[in-house]
Amino acid sequence: MYTLGINLSHHSSVALLKDNQVVFFVLEERLNRKKYCKAIPFKSLHFIQKFTNTIDVLITCHADSKQSVETIIKTLNNAGVTVKRATNNNTAHHLYHAAAGFYMSHYEQASCLVVDGAGSIRTFRQSDNVRASETTSIFEARYPAIFECKYKNFTVGLYDSNFNFNMEDLSVNIEVTDDEIAAFKQKVTKNNRVDVSTDTDIGFKYTIVSHKIGFPKMGGEGKTMGLSAYGSQGSDWRAIEAYQIQKELEKKFVERAEMCSSDSIVLSGGCALNILGNSVIKKTFPNKNIYIDPVATDATIALGAAAHYFYKTTRCQDKLIFNPYVGPPNELNKPFIYELTRKYSI
Repeated sequence: MYTLGINLSHHSSVALLKDNQVVFFVLEERLNRKKYCKAIPFKSLHFIQKFTNTIDVLITCHADSKQSVETIIKTLNNAGVTVKRATNNNTAHHLYHAAAGFYMSHYEQASCLVVDGAGSIRTFRQSDNVRASETTSIFEARYPAIFECKYKNFTVGLYDSNFNFNMEDLSVNIEVTDDEIAAFKQKVTKNNRVDVSTDTDIGFKYTIVSHKIGFPKMGGEGKTMGLSAYGSQGSDWRAIEAYQIQKELEKKFVERAEMCSSDSIVLSGGCALNILGNSVIKKTFPNKNIYIDPVATDATIALGAAAHYFYKTTRCQDKLIFNPYVGPPNELNKPFIYELTRKYSI
């Protein structure tokens, strides 16, 4: 069975499974050299025909239209690859984050803690641009495909018509009623606990502070984490801001980890890239097994989508076979490699 997962948000990516083995997994940016690429991964799709000419199931996430999925199928067909069945799910962002980390961890069961800047973005009001973005989720996961959602946090904010948030507008005071929040909760989830608030959650907040300091909207968070080390005793306001938001993130990480009931915790979502926060969790819970999604960015959505579908459909009990060297086949010959080593004095 060949299952193809495709992520169409930032860090667009492709993951191909042959039964429970990941045979191909790559970020489009690695091929087209456009960092944080958010587009149909045409160059990645080109390699699918090297592995199979039939896709049993195609799962896409964050397709902006039916036409995007049709374009993907047409691209595969033109390369000689037939797609038997296709499905798109734009609301399973955090589920796929959790699934990717869980299946790579090889834990039999675990609490999957997903802390993100913005996951699936839902319409909160039909009449304006007020949306609600899922920012934190906790799933209790068990093999082969049980993901019981125990907690979700949604941040309500202002977005444009394309569901892109504005750094300045997000912090504008928005009034929402208790009835609106109750109706939204009932519409989006039936798990045990849901927080819906206009208070900015930590992932968004970290990005906003990074933007305020002067770092780019995408990728600036890592620079903020590095700068935070200089803020505890320093006088530069940027370093102080970085230090304060880093400590706030670490505190929130511990609070959310305390909500996890399993002896094993899987960390995923964009905030799992914060190694200082991860270290605090490990230090605070020394007796728990901690696994961190090695991809963690939205690129992992492609893998999570494919793996979740495979295990849910087949009920396979065998662990996911995965290694980090599953990109395009390397066709470089030894003379060319030797030439590069001489040229760059490697």
